[in-house]
Amino acid sequence: MMIESAAKTGTRWRIIMLALACAAAGVTASVLFLPRQSLWNDEATQLVGITLDPWSQVRWLADYENHDFGVPDDRMPPLSYWIDWGWSRLFGMSEPAMRSVGVVAVGLATLLVFGAGRRAWGTPAGVAAALLLALSPGVVVTSVEIRAYPLFLATSAGLFYCLIRLLDEDESRPTSWLAAMTLFAVAGCYTHFFGVVAAGGA
Repeated sequence: MMIESAAKTGTRWRIIMLALACAAAGVTASVLFLPRQSLWNDEATQLVGITLDPWSQVRWLADYENHDFGVPDDRMPPLSYWIDWGWSRLFGMSEPAMRSVGVVAVGLATLLVFGAGRRAWGTPAGVAAALLLALSPGVVVTSVEIRAYPLFLATSAGLFYCLIRLLDEDESRPTSWLAAMTLFAVAGCYTHFFGVVAAGGA
């Protein structure tokens, strides 16, 4: 009994280490690319938008409040602005600090994709799926953008993971995973308009 328990514990730790290694590979690729990324026009819009308080951000994004920032206006849902606003209060408004939000979001997405792939098709599939996501050139570029896209990737990965858990015949708490899936779907809708598509697909 003790030997069996120790074996399960060892297997669990190996899975955790594999997941963290996949996430670390993606984070490393993003950090290496970060200094090469120039500041884009829409990123400048996001940066000036987070100088407003959260309620003013909502009014500005909904075109109820005008500010002459000297950059194009935005009409995105507000969640990425709220998260960036909170992050800036903790780590400052420097460009590397703000780009690190997306790096963290993609690292989280990688862990969720690993978990979904492993749950559905086994550990090798989880590793393959996580690395294909984390090291995809498009994802590496997106991960350092000061926009909603990395956060939307994380909410979509969370939605997918919860869906896999919900469909698992051995799952003993389907209601909990349905609730979690709903939260990720709502978060996705408040992050990007394509969140409606992701939620509808799930």
